[in-house]
Amino acid sequence: ENLPKDTLAIYALLGDSLLKIPNILSFKVPEKEGSVVAYLLAPEKKTKEIK
Repeated sequence: ENLPKDTLAIYALLGDSLLKIPNILSFKVPEKEGSVVAYLLAPEKKTKEIK
């Protein structure tokens, strides 16, 4: 629970670019053909506001 979350990296061949999405809990891709990635982000930690 206190471990850092993973980062999902998606490399686009056509544009030669890398998209990094931090704080991933899990992700899924289709078993057969498809260009979709579904991912679940970790909830953001609430910080106390200093007044």
